[in-house]
Parts: sequence; structure tokens; C-alpha cells
Amino acid sequence: MNKKINITLTLASMLAHFGEEKLSTTSLARVQEFAIDGKKIKIPVYSGNAFRGQCRRLIMDDFLKLAEIEAVSAKMYHTLFAGGALVSGLSLSSMEDKRKLFEMIPPLALLGTALGDAIFQGKCQFGICYPVCKELNEFNSKQSDVSYRTYISDTFHTRRDDTKSKVLKLSDEKQGENPVQMKYDFEGLVAGTELETSVNISEFNDVELSCLNRMLKLFRDNEYIGGKSSIGYGKFKFEADAEIDEDTIYLDYINEKKTDIQKYVLELSKKLK
Repeated sequence: MNKKINITLTLASMLAHFGEEKLSTTSLARVQEFAIDGKKIKIPVYSGNAFRGQCRRLIMDDFLKLAEIEAVSAKMYHTLFAGGALVSGLSLSSMEDKRKLFEMIPPLALLGTALGDAIFQGKCQFGICYPVCKELNEFNSKQSDVSYRTYISDTFHTRRDDTKSKVLKLSDEKQGENPVQMKYDFEGLVAGTELETSVNISEFNDVELSCLNRMLKLFRDNEYIGGKSSIGYGKFKFEADAEIDEDTIYLDYINEKKTDIQKYVLELSKKLK
């Protein structure tokens, strides 16, 4: 059994999502190469890795709160929030280990993790978020006659040097001497850009599907993607072609299994030390 949820994110403010490339002091937007009409072109995208990572952080934080788990070990935190790591000395590779892990921590059934000597593959695949533009008409469901270049813009900010402040008293240097004023700029997709993506889930049960709904609701209600959200960048409007508000099955399950989940997470945390 498989299910695909198509998602559209409409940017309500500029998206700050950077790749490794820089142009002088300018941080460039993260891009993906596409073969269009026999030529390779680079088009800004929001990566599936970033999309998945944000969903993971949101649902795991929510899971711990729902299960009333106030603290976990550093390695357990890494297992939940960052995909874990393979370590020797802990064997968790049996089918029973996998069943128990997914039963006690349903978000890991969706997202997977590395734990002990085993890699547990998640049941969800997250798509890259492609801008709706004429160059990507063969990849997107919504068609456009506008080039992606229309949606790229540069912006800049300056950091104020508070050593020039009349109210700030410095103990180790003269007031206002040699001020350091910094300008930084970056490239991004402008407000109004539409991004299309999808999430696929396979071989799921009712609790896992409800958990997926919960995760996408948290993502939708968070309202921001990318960097510099603290100053308003990356705000979006969320649309999906499937109902995602039904998370009651998952919430009831966590509440019913709360004591067992707490015990399991505690025991697993001890094993990972």
C-alpha cells in the first residue's frame, strides 16, 4: 500500500536557502542541475534533505512532549533528531528489533535511523521542492510560461556596530573608535514563487499514516523554511492535495502507550551510552 501527497508551498517572503557556492561575499541560492533542451542549467530549489530534516525535528520534538519524556541521552537525541550513527557493540538487526522500534517510536517508522549495527530505512520519501517555471514544466504538475530567472533576486543587510552607541560603555577600548560595520548579501527566490514537492509513504499502518499527518501539520503550522527565519525570511503558505488534519489515531496511540514508550526510550538510551 502506497500513498503520495502532493504539496505546494507559496513563498510569502524571500527564501534564504544556500548552497556551497559563493560569488565574492554573496551567498548563492542552492541549485540543482537539469537537462533542458539538451543543455544543463542550474535552477534554485529547496532541497529534499532540508525539507525532511525540518519535518524530523518538528515531529521528534512533538513526540517527546506527547510521551512526556523530558530528557534523553546525547546518543539517543542523535538517533531521534539526526538519523543516528552505526556503532559497534549493540546488535539491533533482527526483525523483532525493527518492529519494536517502529511500534514504540512511530516517527522513526517514517524517517528511519541508524541504530547499533543496523540501518532502519524509513517508509517516507521526501521530494525536492521545485519552483513552478517554464523550464520545469515537464517535472511539475502546474505549468508556467514564466522563467525561473524572474523569481531570483539579491538582497542585503548590514550589521549595526553598537560600539558607536552613546549608551554603551566599553571597558577595554575607546568609545566608538574603529567601528566595524558589516554588509552581507545573498541570493534567493522572491515572495510569490510557488514550489512543488511531494511526500510518499509505503507499507504503512493507520498509526503511521496518522503520524505522517501530524508531521505535515506541524510543518504547515511552523510556516517557515530555509535560513534567516528569525528576521522573516522563508515564510510560506501550504497546500496539499490530501487531508492531513486527521492525527487523532496517532495522538491516541501515544497517549495509550505512553508508559511503555517511556520505558523503552529509557532502556534504549542506556544501551546507547
